[in-house]
Amino acid sequence: MQWTIGAGFLGLFGTGAILLAALGVFGVMTYSVARRRRELGIRAAIGAQKSQLRGLILGEGLRLAAIGIGIGLVLAFVAGRSGSTHSTRSASLRSRPCSSAWPSPPACGRPGRQPARM
Repeated sequence: MQWTIGAGFLGLFGTGAILLAALGVFGVMTYSVARRRRELGIRAAIGAQKSQLRGLILGEGLRLAAIGIGIGLVLAFVAGRSGSTHSTRSASLRSRPCSSAWPSPPACGRPGRQPARM
């Protein structure tokens, strides 16, 4: 019974952490779009399509997510190689950065639509 309650709390906190990460990515991308509003307006005036502007913003967000995943994989590999973890736990550590990357595209999508409304 105690393991079930602990697993439930662990899942709840994990879900909360992923939602906070998505909120952070959303905030960073919204700030980035606000700072680059003039540049994006000039690109639109020169002739950039709305899809190109969205792709620019989405690409930037996914690039940041890829950098974070890379750093997470390196740190998980280092933690897995240390003698303090078991081999099954190190495999679990290496899968965490990749499984927590799913909120990045939706979090970048909303700020990516903002320049299209110019």
